[in-house]
Amino acid sequence: MGQIITDLSTVYHVGFLNPACPIRYQPAGYSFEGNGLSVSTYPEEWMKIAKLGGGSKFRLSKDSPLFLNAHDRVNQASALKWALDAEMIKKIEAFRVSYFDDEYGEELCSDYLTLEEAQQEAPEDENISKIEGYQVTDHMMPYFKTGISPGLVMSKDYALIWYAEAAGLDGVWWNDEYAPELLSAPRGVIFQNKLDEWKIEPA
Repeated sequence: MGQIITDLSTVYHVGFLNPACPIRYQPAGYSFEGNGLSVSTYPEEWMKIAKLGGGSKFRLSKDSPLFLNAHDRVNQASALKWALDAEMIKKIEAFRVSYFDDEYGEELCSDYLTLEEAQQEAPEDENISKIEGYQVTDHMMPYFKTGISPGLVMSKDYALIWYAEAAGLDGVWWNDEYAPELLSAPRGVIFQNKLDEWKIEPA
């Protein structure tokens, strides 16, 4: 296992939560954080990024919690191998569209399950390349709401989530760039079975 983050003793959740009974086992939806509790260290920014108007703010605290660093390459490789061995995800052929983004000022890419989807995004085929991708297997679908099939990027995130949860950690942390104007800020997830170890109070 790679880097574990231990200095996130205070994080925030914005939404609807009963501090007396925060555990809500429910199938995951479109959230990159699975069915855990989404948290951040920048609640005001995330209220704007995620358009969380009307939600309340909660402070969660715990001494020396253990979060898996989602951007650590050792963690990414370990989680993928673990999830593949457990047949939670599978390798597939996918298609990548590469393009230069003027707003970010750098080369970016987006991945698609089919060539047809990639061609809709990039009419010029020279911007499309074949890649090795990952997809959640059918026997993991009960984790999700009926009818939802996680995309390529989400499959990697769920591998990290399941890997960290199986290891008994508090959650996963994505130390994304702080750039609210670009809809980006650090974020994380606390697993449902760990919430009773955290102090939760209105902020």
